[in-house]
Amino acid sequence: MLPKETEEIVGTIILIQLRDEDEQLTPNYEIGWHLKKSAWGKGYATEAAKVILDYGFKTLKLPVIYSIARSENTNSLRVIQRLGMTPVGRTTKYYKMELEMFKLVNPM
Repeated sequence: MLPKETEEIVGTIILIQLRDEDEQLTPNYEIGWHLKKSAWGKGYATEAAKVILDYGFKTLKLPVIYSIARSENTNSLRVIQRLGMTPVGRTTKYYKMELEMFKLVNPM
C-alpha cells in the first residue's frame, strides 16, 4: 500500500487460499493485511481491503471471503467490522492457533 502523500510502502494486503492444519489448500480464501504501526488508524487497510474484496468477488467470482484475526488484535477487528464482515466464531482450523473468523458473502 502506498499513501498518496508520501508514496512510502506502509504495508501489504493479501487475498490467499487458506491452508488447513496439514498445510493442504482448502477451498476458502482469506483477506488480510499487515501495516507499519505509523500507518495504523488512517484508513489504509479498510480502503485497500475494499478494493481487494471487489476483485475477489467480481473478477475471481469467489462466493465468500474470510478474515481471521487474534481476539486481542482490536485494530484488525475494527477493520473487519468496517468491511461489514459477519462473525463465524472461533476456529483452530488455520494457523495452528485459536483465532476469530469472519466472512463476507459475495453480494453479486
